[in-house]
Amino acid sequence: MDEDELLDLLQAKRKDLIDAALNGSPPVQVIRQAIEATRNAIEPFDERSLASLLVDVDAAIVHLLSKEGIEPYSQTFLAVGDEKIPVSLFYRPAEQLLFAAIDEQPPVLLATTPEPQRFIRALMVRCATQGYARPLQMWSPASGLFEIKGVGSEATFHDVANPERRFGQEVKIGVMSDKIDGDMDPEARNTLVRLLLNADDFKLGKVDLDGMSFGVAIKAQESGVEIVVDDLSDGPTPGLELTEALREQLRRWALELAAAAQHAHQVKENQFLQEIPFGKVIAYLIEKSAPGSLVVLLDCHHHLAAESLQSGLNTRVVKDAYYRLKRERKNITLLMFASETTLPADLREELRRINLSLPSRHELLVALRKRIALRELPSAFLEEGPEGHLIRLVEAAAGMTLGEACSVIDRFARRPRLPAELVEAMHDAKNGAVNRSQALEVVETRGQASAQLGEADQQLGGMERLVAWLKSRRKVFDHPEAARAAGIDRRPKGVLLLGIPGAGKSLAAKVVACTWRLPLLRFDMGAVRDKYVGSSEARMREALRTVTAMAPCVLWIDEIDKGVAQGDNTHSSTADLNLRASLLTWMQEYREPVFIVATANRISSLPPELMRAGRFDARFFLGCPGPSGRREILSIHLTKRMVELSDDDIDAIANASHGFTGAELEQLVLDVLYDCFNEINEIGTVRPTRQHFLTRLENMQPVIKTVGIKGADGHSHGGLDEVWDLIEEGRVELASEFLLTRSQVSKLIDPYLYRPVYCHKEKIEGFEKLHTRAERLVMGSPFHAPVATVLGTGDSDWIYVETNVKFEPSDLGCFKFIDQWPTVEDNGVFDMLITQYGIEQIIFTDPDLLKAFQRRDGLAQYSELLVLQ
Repeated sequence: MDEDELLDLLQAKRKDLIDAALNGSPPVQVIRQAIEATRNAIEPFDERSLASLLVDVDAAIVHLLSKEGIEPYSQTFLAVGDEKIPVSLFYRPAEQLLFAAIDEQPPVLLATTPEPQRFIRALMVRCATQGYARPLQMWSPASGLFEIKGVGSEATFHDVANPERRFGQEVKIGVMSDKIDGDMDPEARNTLVRLLLNADDFKLGKVDLDGMSFGVAIKAQESGVEIVVDDLSDGPTPGLELTEALREQLRRWALELAAAAQHAHQVKENQFLQEIPFGKVIAYLIEKSAPGSLVVLLDCHHHLAAESLQSGLNTRVVKDAYYRLKRERKNITLLMFASETTLPADLREELRRINLSLPSRHELLVALRKRIALRELPSAFLEEGPEGHLIRLVEAAAGMTLGEACSVIDRFARRPRLPAELVEAMHDAKNGAVNRSQALEVVETRGQASAQLGEADQQLGGMERLVAWLKSRRKVFDHPEAARAAGIDRRPKGVLLLGIPGAGKSLAAKVVACTWRLPLLRFDMGAVRDKYVGSSEARMREALRTVTAMAPCVLWIDEIDKGVAQGDNTHSSTADLNLRASLLTWMQEYREPVFIVATANRISSLPPELMRAGRFDARFFLGCPGPSGRREILSIHLTKRMVELSDDDIDAIANASHGFTGAELEQLVLDVLYDCFNEINEIGTVRPTRQHFLTRLENMQPVIKTVGIKGADGHSHGGLDEVWDLIEEGRVELASEFLLTRSQVSKLIDPYLYRPVYCHKEKIEGFEKLHTRAERLVMGSPFHAPVATVLGTGDSDWIYVETNVKFEPSDLGCFKFIDQWPTVEDNGVFDMLITQYGIEQIIFTDPDLLKAFQRRDGLAQYSELLVLQ
């Protein structure tokens, strides 16, 4: 294949090459497949020839894609027969997105970015490049309008408002003295004449040099700085000899004085620009800018933000500028830089907007590699393997701006240490950068490894179902390509954890990040809100943009129910609705590797759209652990604190702590350790025993008793009724098979539901008639075996139940009650009657009532005991 054929093939496959490059695949594979599909029909050649050809193809692809703004960032190896050839991987820098938007020459362009200086530097380089050259000017309220020429340390900034104030680096010196006045240098003489004719053009001053006083006059102009020096000493003088040292001293002094004069004028000009309205500033910029100029305006969010007092007027300013620039056809582009903000809606047509996000990992890799080489750090800092220091450094810098990341390297290079210390310094700097956001916080999980706690998943004691689910999702999250080959076209999105306070929801988020080796970001919905219109939405977008930049990561949305609450007892403003919509839309549409762990205490306030499929992969309920779960949690905390107890002791403590959550069990262990620490005997600190724990438990009550109390509406304060309904419907899973059941929780919350207190309804109309019928039925039980009878009350929502057993030996009458179907189903009263009192039969006289009993999910389990008489 000759060079022309290769170029034709590259052009024909141009779109496929771009798609492959932006998807992270080596584009050379596209050409290889095309060659292998046709080579036998054209000319056969061996694998060695193909490998040699692909090396040339890769170089040609680099040249082709560079014209599309796509650049190589690293290399991988491609197997061709027995050989492995290096091929390029590509990315598109964010600067190229900005350049593409500018090349369309819109009159007004708004770029939102947290790092405007990065893109200004890129524009300086591009505008100084042959083929793209155009005048570049920059304006800010504090500095006025400057024209920028050159790049880097060679860049110069010229005040557009006062071109006569520009000056170069050349210094001309003329001398007046009694001794050499007659043969004065012609240039000095001419300078003196101009001084005498037009003294206002010169800056006059006095300086002491070599013990003598001299009058100095300087003038700054485009060609340079002119200086006239006159001997001011009295009496005869030896004259002034202009040595090289003296010339250099005069030169420095003159330049400083000229710069001070120019700065004073700029300050005066800037004060004028600060005092005039934004509209006059824009008109001034258009008037002063040369045709074809690119005019960069900084900090425009202060003028255009919807919450600005002048936003309406400034919107019209931008509209007028847009139509004026189109009409005058000077090819001037006003490029406005702003932080994330909410713009007025009526700027859609006139204002072209581009969002420049935080740097990707590819951009960080290229930038940090260059910075490390520039600072001449050892080659060990540039290792790029899977566990190489450079890759770890890039992971640590994800979510930072390029300027912030490079600054860490600059500070580190002043006193170089080990590569691992640079990674640690980058972690600390990133935490500080992210934590400046009101809504985001980096939660440190490094060092929480399971060395002290045993296996990592044992940290989630009593949640075996949740732990198993997380394990299965981690494999897909870590290996998306293999999962895609198996038909799984996206990574798992996340999990919603519901439960009572202290059940371990927050701990689960930390454990996921720790065991998956991912950074953990805590998203505080409450901190997003701001008093200014539009600021809350801007904070939300900024936070989500940072999360996207830090991917892969774990996003912990703590107490999401408070952030997106809705319902009868919640108030939602327009800002709240906008925040909810922004979050839900992002959760549905994002494709980055972000695993969400959202926690909620009250499910009743969650909007239905949050619960539907597509936002979370699963929903788990973390309730009160059962005996086995409590044993596991106690073992974790006892082992962590080096407390040795026998299995029997742990079983006894677990049985005595019925209803306690994981957090309460941890506090129990700590309280006992506090007690023992204060019990000092002649041997030393007393070690905890079973009795210490049991004594403590006598004065402790589980939080579930408060959370589950029902209010006037009949629902529990903690929303447990709603959660249990969703569990029974199959929409929420239990985190463990051994959590306390609904009836056990109900009994724990209100044990009086099981007492003969129900008989306070004896005085209602018809009770005696029901009692008489039921008493005859239970009296017919053979050998007076324990039985219960169920009778209708005339109201389909209520039933009457009577037994032939006493709740307690001291009770005067047998256990009986009238109550509603849902209460009877939920509170486990029949479970108690059967397991504790040995009820052998449940007697019915009404077949419809029997069928109604069997249809109840919480009661159908007793079907084998039901008897119809």
